[in-house]
Amino acid sequence: MYTSEILPVDSVGISDFKIYYTDHKSEADLVVYVTNYRQEALGKEEIWHFTEYRSEAGAKVFVTENRSEADLIVYRSSYKSEAGWIKAHPLQGKLH
Repeated sequence: MYTSEILPVDSVGISDFKIYYTDHKSEADLVVYVTNYRQEALGKEEIWHFTEYRSEAGAKVFVTENRSEADLIVYRSSYKSEAGWIKAHPLQGKLH
């Protein structure tokens, strides 16, 4: 079973993909709930746990401030029940 361990990186060159955080849920490809507990993210692409260790990361992401550069548009929700894919997307199944 995989975990959505996410490692934010400072360089596009070492990232798996680029994300853009939107303030509007309706614009998102994926609604994400961020947890402090690694076990909560097991097997769930929509629940992210941030890690500082490359060896634990399922995905390395670069956060861009330019929406048009992003591979994935993400809305961060405070509610786990809102988390999930909004639209079909080529990255579905690859956030691990």
